[in-house]
Amino acid sequence: MKAVGITRSSLHRCLERHGISRLPEMEGDKPKTKRFADYAIGYFHIDIAEVRTEEGKLYLFVAIDRTSKLAFARLETVSGVSAPETDLAG
Repeated sequence: MKAVGITRSSLHRCLERHGISRLPEMEGDKPKTKRFADYAIGYFHIDIAEVRTEEGKLYLFVAIDRTSKLAFARLETVSGVSAPETDLAG
């Protein structure tokens, strides 16, 4: 990008040299950070993602215990709740 005839990196170096490359820190503008809630062992967070490979579409099922951080992952050819729930339940 050459809006004024100089590159972005040259503009940044010039602003940095004069100490104005960043906006000043503002008090009270930042949102308060929240911690995750505490859960008992056995509370799983489950994600499903579609993965495209040379063989076709696969579905990645991931379950993570929020307390112990134990993780389970499996690739399936079909999506749906019935595919991984048998492994997680038993």
